[in-house]
Amino acid sequence: MKTIKVRPGKIGRKKCLQLIFKYDQEIIGLIKTFPGSCWQPEQKCWRINLEEGTMNKLVEVFGGNVRLDLESLIDSGLRSKGKSTTSEFVLNALDK
Repeated sequence: MKTIKVRPGKIGRKKCLQLIFKYDQEIIGLIKTFPGSCWQPEQKCWRINLEEGTMNKLVEVFGGNVRLDLESLIDSGLRSKGKSTTSEFVLNALDK
């Protein structure tokens, strides 16, 4: 199964997710469906804007065909108690 590593990021003050994966034209095509998505050559990853519902859309778009590796979000110690959804967790974590 294909895997996309998902890391938190920021471009200036704008919250984003960095998506890292082995080159795959199909995955790139799906990422381009996210508003504001772009390739970051210096970090060698794709970036998508992080807004309410972004995590849900990631799951929707990639379904069971791609594994979303959220390990770096958890390992970063960003998880906050009391957050009810992954989207809220990520949005809260990037506020720090």
